[in-house]
Amino acid sequence: MIKEAYHNNEYWDLHPSFHEEDQEFKFKNIIELLDNNSLSLRDIIDVGCGSGKFAYLMSQKYSIPVTGIDLDPKVIMYAQSTYSNNNLSFQVKELNDITRASLGILADVFEHVEDHYGFLRLVATKFDYVIFNIPLDLSIIGLIRNGPVKMKKEVFHLHYFYEGLALQVLKDLNF
Repeated sequence: MIKEAYHNNEYWDLHPSFHEEDQEFKFKNIIELLDNNSLSLRDIIDVGCGSGKFAYLMSQKYSIPVTGIDLDPKVIMYAQSTYSNNNLSFQVKELNDITRASLGILADVFEHVEDHYGFLRLVATKFDYVIFNIPLDLSIIGLIRNGPVKMKKEVFHLHYFYEGLALQVLKDLNF
């Protein structure tokens, strides 16, 4: 089962950088989105926080509590030892174990979840606002180059999206 890959370090053993090289790009895009909307935020949860860099950047930008959660104890230990701020915490936790928060950020998360519709239904009960970053892996060129098989082996994607499909999934669930 794919979920075990996050508990037993298999995923992170394949990605020793913890994808840190992508976090500032995601941060800049999400901050731009937040700056263009007037949201009253009490707290932020970074779901599938990985290395913790993104949560750390959010904790520097906002003075409210920021929590990074992930299934893998190895990345949470890395995050706790690497990133620190008074309003920042990291926890090994599943989404169904958190209490309601004002903002949930799911950057490259639900394509890894076996039942992404069920997972997204749960997401809707946990946050006042949600921001998704969804990899758009599905393209004609990607299919010709066997992209979905490559993405499954390299980054454990179980679902593949192009823009229209990603938006339809969110629309189906009233996001």
